[in-house]
Amino acid sequence: MARRTKEEAAETRKQILDAALDVFSRKGYSRTTFVDIAQQLDLTKGAVYWHFKSKTDLLVTLIEETLTRKCMRVDRPDGLVESLESVRACYVESARKVLADPALRKFEFFINFQIEWSEELMSEVRARLAEMGEDPFLRYSSAISRLQELGVVDASLDAEKLGSLLMATWVGLMRWMMIGKISEEELIYRLEYGFDSLFKDIAKKEQVV
Repeated sequence: MARRTKEEAAETRKQILDAALDVFSRKGYSRTTFVDIAQQLDLTKGAVYWHFKSKTDLLVTLIEETLTRKCMRVDRPDGLVESLESVRACYVESARKVLADPALRKFEFFINFQIEWSEELMSEVRARLAEMGEDPFLRYSSAISRLQELGVVDASLDAEKLGSLLMATWVGLMRWMMIGKISEEELIYRLEYGFDSLFKDIAKKEQVV
């Protein structure tokens, strides 16, 4: 019975996350309440609070779980990052996964167009993600730093700036695709082109080695 209860709680938690993403995408983050989420599932507000202490808690969990579904964990210390090619593959594959998964598409729409990122909210979310061992704003910078430690990337380069350029390019092109400025095929092409252009000199050195 205890096992069943634990499994049921996990399923309810997942349903709450799915419902929250749906309501966030339709109403916007600031206009959504726990009552809205609960009503979508025929639950009480208290049932939602039992799983998530606050709306920020729910948002952080959504971000964390979304990252695990994309090829975005490029800074793990388990040998995953070995070459620029592994980072490039992760960079492009993350976009392919968004294009193929309706839930990830919905999340990208929400996070780009249906949330008002105040300085306070951004700071709180980043702090919470850091506590969980994941800062989505630094993952590529961390990967590049790892490659510098391995001797693949010139140590004199600024890993933080390179990582932020990759992130800005990814986010910008994803937004363009979602508003119809570029096609899905063009999104992938431009991501590959942007990565290769940014690292073309480094890539040449890596090939020579």
